[in-house]
Order: sequence, then C-alpha cells, then structure tokens
Amino acid sequence: MARRTGRAAQLVLVGRFLSDFADMTGRWAQWAAEETRQWPEDVRDATPNRDALREIAVRGTT
Repeated sequence: MARRTGRAAQLVLVGRFLSDFADMTGRWAQWAAEETRQWPEDVRDATPNRDALREIAVRGTT
C-alpha cells in the first residue's frame, strides 16, 4: 500500500519558491548596497546606472 504524503508535494513547491525568493532578495540587497555606495549624500543627485538599466531592458526580451 502506498503511503499517503498529504500535502508534501505542495510544500516542496512552496518551499522551493520561498528559498529561491530569499536567494534572489539576498543577491539584490548585495547589489543595491554596492550601487548606493556610489551615490552622493543627497540621493536626488544620484545618476542612474545606465549599464544596469540596459541589463534590465535586455532581460525583458528573453
């Protein structure tokens, strides 16, 4: 007789999603910290990172 797993399969899906999301958030936070280190004291004077903007635009086309 097969053992019943309840919602184990669904828990794996959700667990993987949350784990991947945590990894992505960590990578973004590290990138954002580096990015903002270059900003002037008055953030209104910060210039946009054009390379990052291009990278974002390219991601949307794939």
